[in-house]
Amino acid sequence: MFIRTKISSESCAREVEGISRVLNEKRYQILLVNSANNHQKEVEYLDLFRNNRVDGVIFLATIFTPRHEAILKKMRVPVVIVGQEYKGFCCVCHDDFSAAYAITELMIKKGGKNPGFIGVTESDKAAGLARKKGFLKALHDYRIEIQKNNMITADFTMDSGVTEKRKYHFQNAYA
Repeated sequence: MFIRTKISSESCAREVEGISRVLNEKRYQILLVNSANNHQKEVEYLDLFRNNRVDGVIFLATIFTPRHEAILKKMRVPVVIVGQEYKGFCCVCHDDFSAAYAITELMIKKGGKNPGFIGVTESDKAAGLARKKGFLKALHDYRIEIQKNNMITADFTMDSGVTEKRKYHFQNAYA
């Protein structure tokens, strides 16, 4: 069982393909559900699979609510959280802080004097908060003052990032 918050991204397609390949080799079947980033739907799906026969849950989520926590604690099958660290569960995630730091540092070393940042809500602890902190730490370490109008919060889509960048017209920023 695999719950994905939003299946339309290319990264999701690669994740599902890889997970599906490994599960097929082990003679498991995959059941994929899409919540489209609707937290209520995520909780409903978790509850559905908690009460029905599945061997495990691979759950890719962005923002955990108290309702998520309540259902997750009641799960009777193994749960793996992908993309976030979540105490008490097996998790597979990236170091978003270090990744944002490294890319910001690269921009600075390539001559960027006024970097820009397009992020998502800080409620998303990995993609939102950790990446923003990595970006800001790199600026701090290189003694670059951030221009507040060069930091934007967008939806978690490429189109939204492009739209927000155009709307705010980053001032000579690398974004």
